[in-house]
Amino acid sequence: MQLQQAPGASATAAGVPLIKANGEVTENGSTTTDAKEEAKDPVSARLAQIYKRLEQIDAYSAEARAAAILAVSFLVAILRVLHVLFLLRGFST
Repeated sequence: MQLQQAPGASATAAGVPLIKANGEVTENGSTTTDAKEEAKDPVSARLAQIYKRLEQIDAYSAEARAAAILAVSFLVAILRVLHVLFLLRGFST
């Protein structure tokens, strides 16, 4: 799944583009948010928290990590099948 940015917005660690409830796109350039603004637009505040957490857990590389795990698992399964076939034919490993 590919995430798309709003036109003219750039996603960086310090400035995550936010989409307000009214559809307006804003750039949050600081890591601290104004409590008054947060009270006005809790959706944007929550999205900022989610993006920050996704960055902390390195979610953007999850697909590559999952592919590597599946490739190793597949290789192990193939080796087990070959081992069983060799044992059935009378070869020792």
